[in-house]
Amino acid sequence: MDYEEFKDRLQHEIQSNFVEHINFTSRIINKTNERLESIAMRFDSKTIAPEIYPLEIYEIYKDGAPVKEIADRISELLKKVKYPKISNLTLENAKKNISFSLINKDMNRELLKECPYKDFGDLAAIPRWHISDTESFLVDNNVMQKLRMTKEEIFDIAQKNTENADYICKDLDQHMKETMQEIGIDEEVVNEMMPNKSSLYILTNRKELDGSCAVLSAAFMQKASEEIGADELYILPSSRHEMLAIDANIVDDPNFLKLIVMDVNSNQNLVRTEDFLSDSVYKYNAHTHCLSLCDSEGLFHSKSTFSNKGQEISKRGKRIC
Repeated sequence: MDYEEFKDRLQHEIQSNFVEHINFTSRIINKTNERLESIAMRFDSKTIAPEIYPLEIYEIYKDGAPVKEIADRISELLKKVKYPKISNLTLENAKKNISFSLINKDMNRELLKECPYKDFGDLAAIPRWHISDTESFLVDNNVMQKLRMTKEEIFDIAQKNTENADYICKDLDQHMKETMQEIGIDEEVVNEMMPNKSSLYILTNRKELDGSCAVLSAAFMQKASEEIGADELYILPSSRHEMLAIDANIVDDPNFLKLIVMDVNSNQNLVRTEDFLSDSVYKYNAHTHCLSLCDSEGLFHSKSTFSNKGQEISKRGKRIC
């Protein structure tokens, strides 16, 4: 069965599991770091349409899974979907729900054509509307038009909410210990396995989802440098969901850090394609409130500077936003 036949058969089998009619809509979408074909599945009684990615599912079929079995699995997931309540697209709701997320700029050129964004070195800060702690949607040009807002107004709201969000700066080993205890490993066993304190710190939000935007908060970055006890920090993009920070004084060669970042990012078992952020290393200076990008020679430039209120970044020379 070829790919097109597979898609038709899959939709037929999914529909056979439901009495209510499902509207299947196929389209090519720009997701973070990827351009994929999706099939949206919207019941007549619902306004939100869950999506599946048929090319990925086709690979499962080619590995030997019957179409009926695949369709039954998808149908069971559809039955369990909890449809979030989306607030009306009004200025008042926008002020509560829009904040920035960071994505890689070069890998998302097509996506960035569809939405307002702010340059942040080799990254782009894009506005997202948060429906819940785990769900959000892109504030694209269409949403911006419905809101009747300019991109500057969107940016102002997103920066304020991003600045004031709840972030954490935590010793990497301590974070791992807590995670291990959460899955049931005894505290004493965990401490024996990891007796030492790490020199690396995780910078993320409380949800640990799109938490790399922590570096966009001037107040948090100042606080993180104080907690780590260093005026200068090297910042490593672990993924879209977190940054890692280390005291710059204990690192002799930032290019070594860059090689580590690139090595980790090249392993999709460690960083999924959709979670990749950057192969770069950055340096944060607590006195100047600058975040600088490290080049191939280990030199730092293109400084992103926060204002005192953390609400805008001025563009002067190589200083970018």
